[in-house]
Amino acid sequence: MINIFDFFDEKLIFEELGDSPIKITTPKTSVISAEIDAKELQKELLVVFPQNLTELYNQISHITILWSLSENDKDSINQFQNDEWLKENYLDNDYDWGVVHEYLSGFINITKGENLFNPAFCKDQAYYHTLSNKEENQ
Repeated sequence: MINIFDFFDEKLIFEELGDSPIKITTPKTSVISAEIDAKELQKELLVVFPQNLTELYNQISHITILWSLSENDKDSINQFQNDEWLKENYLDNDYDWGVVHEYLSGFINITKGENLFNPAFCKDQAYYHTLSNKEENQ
């Protein structure tokens, strides 16, 4: 079984992102340990999770990782500001660098398992309209 704390904290953030030639910042990272038993949650919701998802939710209840290009690394910024594709598709088409910078940023948000199957919680989320054709039976 993969240790989720080690995977996200060490492998993803420090190894993968830290060794990148592009310097990024991670202003928010958090992994909150499990508060629920995924097997119990499955029984309550009458669903069956794949084994790896059950293992994930047995270890954590929430993961948040936010990253963006480091504004202090001028070499990385220059590399993107002078990228031909970005210039042709964005920067030369009236897109401000701030917008492109945000497009090059990312956010991983793995929410609590009980929230995923809570219709009231889902309705308040931005993905509600994407996942639901007629705003019902999401």
